[in-house]
Amino acid sequence: MEYQEYKKKYENMKIKYKKLYEEIGEGKEKKKEIYEQETKDRLELVKNMEENNDYNRTGELYRFYISLIKDEFYHRFYKDMNWRLTRKVLYHIDEYLKKDFYNLEMYLIYLTVAELSYFYEVKYIRCKELLKDSVLKNYANLYLAMEAGCYFCEGIIEKEELQKLETYKEKYFADYGDKIYEKVYEATKREIEERNLRRDW
Repeated sequence: MEYQEYKKKYENMKIKYKKLYEEIGEGKEKKKEIYEQETKDRLELVKNMEENNDYNRTGELYRFYISLIKDEFYHRFYKDMNWRLTRKVLYHIDEYLKKDFYNLEMYLIYLTVAELSYFYEVKYIRCKELLKDSVLKNYANLYLAMEAGCYFCEGIIEKEELQKLETYKEKYFADYGDKIYEKVYEATKREIEERNLRRDW
C-alpha cells in the first residue's frame, strides 16, 4: 500500500476509538478494553507495514512507521517500560537518519525516547557525535549542557567536563532566556531549510 492508504486507515482508526471513548464516559473497565483493542489495531498496522516491506520503502512511509511505533512507546510509557520497544524506536530512527541526516524532528524523538527510557549514555553518545556537524552542533551542545548534571550523576562524564558544560549552560540562559529548547530548535531548523539540507526518497 501507499502512504496515503496507510494514513487514511490510521485516521479512521483514531476517529473510531475517539468516538468509543466519548460514548463510554467514565467506565474504567470498558476504557481498559477499548485501550487494549486500540493497541492491538495499531500494532496490526505496524505489522502490516513490516510484512509488506512498506515501512521503509519511501521517506514518507518510514516517517509514518516511526510515528506509529513512537506513539506506541508513549502509550505504554506510563503503564510499563518496554526496553525492546525503546530499542526498536531508536534503531529505526538511526536507520532513517542515514538517508535524511538533517531531519531535526527525528533527533527530537530520539533524544526524548532515550531520556524517558533512562538511556542516558545512548543520548550522550548521540549528542557528542552531532557536535562534529557545524549545523547541528549548537542543538546537540544544548542537550549536553542542560543535562550535564544528569550525565555526571550517571557516571558518564567526569567533573572537568561537567564544569565545562555548566559554563555552556549559563551561556544558553544568557543568550536565549526562557524557552531555550524551542528557540535553539527553531534556529537550527531555519538554517537547515535555508541551506536546503533535507533529503527525502
